[in-house]
Amino acid sequence: MTRLFIGSVNAPNPWFRAEGEGVTVCELDEATGTLARVCAHPHAENAMWMMRVGDTLLVAAERHAGGGEIGAFDVAFRRLDGSCRTPGSAICHLVLSPGGETLYAVSYLGGVTAHALGADGSIAAAHSEITYAGSGPNRERQEASHPHQAVVSPDGGHLFVCDLGCDKVWVHPLDGDTLGPAAAIDAPAGSGPRHLVFHPTLPRFYLLSELDGIVRVYERRSAHWELVASHCALPENFSGTPGGAAIRLHPSGRTLAVSVRGSDSLAVFTIDACGNLALAANFPSGGKTPRDFDFTPSGRWLVALNQDSDNAIAFGFDADTGLPTSHAGPPFAIGCPVCVIF
Repeated sequence: MTRLFIGSVNAPNPWFRAEGEGVTVCELDEATGTLARVCAHPHAENAMWMMRVGDTLLVAAERHAGGGEIGAFDVAFRRLDGSCRTPGSAICHLVLSPGGETLYAVSYLGGVTAHALGADGSIAAAHSEITYAGSGPNRERQEASHPHQAVVSPDGGHLFVCDLGCDKVWVHPLDGDTLGPAAAIDAPAGSGPRHLVFHPTLPRFYLLSELDGIVRVYERRSAHWELVASHCALPENFSGTPGGAAIRLHPSGRTLAVSVRGSDSLAVFTIDACGNLALAANFPSGGKTPRDFDFTPSGRWLVALNQDSDNAIAFGFDADTGLPTSHAGPPFAIGCPVCVIF
């Protein structure tokens, strides 16, 4: 059995239905794709993002009023001392510095805050905060900067921040755990960058935009990152609002997958030896609004979370090729799921 953690919304919030359980611990039977509930922890409210640091689970909790909160829990899900509030509202992502001593928190209605992380899992109040200026052509969604994710580059030298509101990926040099001034990588106007992943070995990253549902390939050439290819993740003949959500590399490194909320679908792209993408599959997510998903460490399953149909489903994948199989497990009922980790 493979253990996983599903975060869900369980406290009043203007953007989501509070019908979840906080954090639900589940087990996946990798022989059948069946998910089973082990226990739930409602005291971990509105778990919008989670990450593991050794035996500590860090949970980004959206409080709406008064900013977000980062909570630290041990393996028995006892809250550790040192949880802290973040200045920005709508906290949505966490990432650890290469040295493991600083935690960066991303807030959709704020910016990026830096927090010292103790060896005991304690989280200090923010010692620095970075906000961004700008906007985009979509007046409803891009009236201001909206950071959505931060990722440390594979060499540990830079922090990349996806900004949906400004159509930018901000790049900060990392000097130890200190963020330097940001340079900007431009995305097409109105695309709304949401999440990115780096190629395992090549100087490339793959950027999923929320507002147009397109995966863009950027390559480092000389001292600059250049857009070299674009691939639509939407099903054929789809004409609604895209809502690109999550992008993840398969453990084999041979494919990547994308979820699109507007079309309730998952797209899988192969990655060739040069880092080029080709669409291999596009299939329904088994519910409504697939906000997040992740692959099992074995690479044999993808667990998708359907936020607005209150379920999670495991889809079978070939561990070697990274391609989907025809098998899927039964739907697992869980209210308003929004993030998953193994």
